[in-house]
Amino acid sequence: MTIEMSPIRSRRPSCLYPAVAMPSPDRSTPDPDTRNDRRGLFGFGCLGWSLILLTVLPLLIAGSLSLWWKRRQALAEQAIADRLQTLSTQGIPIDAISLQTYYNRTTTNNGADLWRSIRDQLNSEPFATSLGNVLIAVDGKEIPPPGKPYPADKEVQQFLDDNAEFFHEIDQWLDADTHFRVEVDFRDFDTVFDQISDQRNLARVLRVKARHSIHHGDSVSAHQALRNGIFFARSQEKSPLLISHLVRIAVESVAMDSVDMSLEADTLDQSQLSDLLEAIDALDPSAESLRNAILGERAFTLDGFNRDVFADEDLFFEEPDGLQRTLGGHATDKLSAIESFDLWLRAVSDDLVKDAPLLLDIADQQSRSLQQLNVFQQAERYVSATLMPPIQMSVLAFLRNEHERLLVRTAIAARLFRHQESRWPQSVDELQRVGLDPRSVHPCGDRLFGIREQTDDTLLVWGFDPTTDDSAFSELAPTPAEPPDLTLNPDRDMVIRISAKPQENE
Repeated sequence: MTIEMSPIRSRRPSCLYPAVAMPSPDRSTPDPDTRNDRRGLFGFGCLGWSLILLTVLPLLIAGSLSLWWKRRQALAEQAIADRLQTLSTQGIPIDAISLQTYYNRTTTNNGADLWRSIRDQLNSEPFATSLGNVLIAVDGKEIPPPGKPYPADKEVQQFLDDNAEFFHEIDQWLDADTHFRVEVDFRDFDTVFDQISDQRNLARVLRVKARHSIHHGDSVSAHQALRNGIFFARSQEKSPLLISHLVRIAVESVAMDSVDMSLEADTLDQSQLSDLLEAIDALDPSAESLRNAILGERAFTLDGFNRDVFADEDLFFEEPDGLQRTLGGHATDKLSAIESFDLWLRAVSDDLVKDAPLLLDIADQQSRSLQQLNVFQQAERYVSATLMPPIQMSVLAFLRNEHERLLVRTAIAARLFRHQESRWPQSVDELQRVGLDPRSVHPCGDRLFGIREQTDDTLLVWGFDPTTDDSAFSELAPTPAEPPDLTLNPDRDMVIRISAKPQENE
């Protein structure tokens, strides 16, 4: 007997489980567990995660950069606060207001009324017209030394006679030999330029009087005009702005050029020569003047960060772009300016001749460093880089001024030596006989200025212009051993020709 066995479905009653047709497996429908595996955590697929990353990641990066930026600015602000507190405690200016106080403290108000009167005269229409005509008459021709044709002689003499009271007022004003204060507002740069224009005009006036007096052999008038020129330059030594010092250097150079002319013509006696030498010796060392100018420029620059610098279009050569406006002008930018000025000031001691190589090396390093910055770093330092004065050019100007000053002192001593010894000195060392310490007139390099008697019994005193001879900043580049050839350029800079027997006036 055959018994058929049916499959056992369940031990429970079948009525509780109605029969359900079981579909055959569909390979095209993913298993639910498989679908969950593909969606990953929280049921997001690859596309979902990509969208999330594209949305969240930039926010995370931006947030991180924002926190980093704020942290950098906070650290910079703290460093700035500490540094400015130290400077303020030392009485060093840190903005326009403290700069005004600093300037007033280092100058005197004596002679302010006289200077105001002199300025009014300089700017009066009759005087300005008369001076303009005189300057046109002598421009390009110069007032020659004694014995040379002088076509503008009568016109210049008439100008001096007509303004005798004005020149007497100048004598009174400069006789005090003080660092007088000019009326400037360091929050308004136009007031600085107004003073500069008048100072340049007065320097021209003094030059005309000095050279005219030298031509006529008037030693008293020449000495007074030369002395006034030196004192006028000295009066502006305490100005705390670089541009004022550059004008002061130009004024002093004009005076020194006239001194050169008096030495060649042998206009002054020993007493007058000694007086001029003392006046030049009384000038502030160039290093001190440079330090004073850098202090003022730092205060002026820092004051720019206290206002909306981008609102002042005159500060920038080109219109700042969006990145420069966004990143520039903040605490890190201001700190960069402070650090740059500190670097300069640490390099200035009491001898610009010795300091010059280091100062110029710093300028070169800073220039290269700026060029190596990426676009974001350049934008972050945009304001400090824009407001930073041209220190390298300024160092060269101060150094040239120092060389010219030392050369003139050497030449005055040589003329004194001739008066006392009836012969020319054979070297700078011999000038110790007239009280000149050779170490006090040592230029850049390892050699003193040159001195050589010529076949026509004249003396050449020569040096070199450091602004046109880059190698002069090396200790191995001394004063040229041989005097320069004056055949093509008899009025070459940094060469003083002193005649033994000046020509008689024609």
